[in-house]
Amino acid sequence: MEHRFLIRSKNRVFKVFKVMQHANSDITIIPYKSVYLNGEFIDGYDYGEKLMLAIDGNDLMIDHYSAHSETGQRHIKFDPKKPAIEPISGAAFKSEASLIPLATILATTNTSEDQEPTKGKWSGIQMPDDTDYCVFDVYAAPKGVSVGFNIHHSINNTKQSVENIFNVPPISLRTVDIQVITRTSNHNQCTLPVNVFVQQRVGKTAQIVRVDGNELDVQISSLSIQ
Repeated sequence: MEHRFLIRSKNRVFKVFKVMQHANSDITIIPYKSVYLNGEFIDGYDYGEKLMLAIDGNDLMIDHYSAHSETGQRHIKFDPKKPAIEPISGAAFKSEASLIPLATILATTNTSEDQEPTKGKWSGIQMPDDTDYCVFDVYAAPKGVSVGFNIHHSINNTKQSVENIFNVPPISLRTVDIQVITRTSNHNQCTLPVNVFVQQRVGKTAQIVRVDGNELDVQISSLSIQ
């Protein structure tokens, strides 16, 4: 089973990612034109610290992200035939009745324009006219299980910009529901020609708060499951 996500800016359509769950319950995300923000830097910073990280749009593109249900390992690959990058050990979720943090994906309107799908299952986000990027926070939860989660970050809104948060209706896969929260801001313009992919984890993590040109406004935050 698979589901695709896209963003629509005025009359233009852009692919963001495709998520699927296999017969063995493993979850795969295939992001569209996405470079990878390696999370190994997180350990060197404390909760609440803020960073501006420049992104190189010429970096190698991600092939896919995997979350394995039996072992709980999560990782990304640039090439399916080569070893995984930044493997993360998580709880096995095949029988876990809790939220599964997957990824944060920054989607921009500077990638190649596409067409609205004519078949298959997909969801779209209509962007406000004065925004050019959207942040997708992606989680999975067992079907029929009510879970809560908290993400903490702060914004110094000196420009009185408009910050929008949208909840996407849960997407039903084989054994889990995909839950997505999207965020937009008209604070500054995004000039990145690519999307950006970040693995998520329970505990200390990195949250993309805003984008300024080719730099990500990142805050070291906490993700807790209730």
